[in-house]
Order: sequence, then C-alpha cells, then structure tokens
Amino acid sequence: MANGTAPARVFQCPNCKEYINTHMTECRFCHAPVNAQAALAAAAQLDKANDVAENGTTRSQGVRNMVIGGLWCVGGILVTAITYGAASSGSGGGSYVIAWGAIVFGAIQFFKGVFQFIAG
Repeated sequence: MANGTAPARVFQCPNCKEYINTHMTECRFCHAPVNAQAALAAAAQLDKANDVAENGTTRSQGVRNMVIGGLWCVGGILVTAITYGAASSGSGGGSYVIAWGAIVFGAIQFFKGVFQFIAG
C-alpha cells in the first residue's frame, strides 16, 4: 500500500477458473485479458462467500462444542451421583468418586461453544 494502490485480492479467472489476483492484467495461466472492474467485483463476491462460509463453520463448531461439553459435564455428574449413591447405601459407609475433571472440562467446553455460537 506504500505506492497508493489497494491490496491485491484473489478471484477466479472467468476463462480457466484458476485463482489470480486483482492486480493482474491477464491471467497467468491461460493469458486471457482481465477486466479490472470485473476482477474487483468477482473478488468482492468471493470475499463475501468466504465470510458466510466462515461464520457458518464457527456456529456449527459452537454447537458441536456445546454438545460435547454438555455430555462430558453430565457424564461427570452421573459418575459422581452413582458412586455416591452406592457408597451411602451401605451400612459401613464407603468411598465415592467426584469426577471433577469431567465436570470442569465439560463446563469449559460447553461455554466455549456458547461463545463461538454467539460470535458466529
């Protein structure tokens, strides 16, 4: 940008469909002439499509992280509840497992997914 020109962006050559940058006057693959304004319009359309795809991926990753985190957290709570129930039902007492690692990991993963979903 030091020379006053806009940064180069990419688009597909309308002739051979290879990706070239907007500063090209002809395609480096098929040597077809490139219209500068058509190149900028195609690059803007490609940027817009990439943004939509990127946001959709973030939202779907967020949902995936919420499901996985929820399952880990619920699994940890179930292990804790079941082992506590078994330990407290005996006459002599007993020991039980607090699956805090699964509970904490699941909660962190779940909230990470919530924030990804909101940001997406």
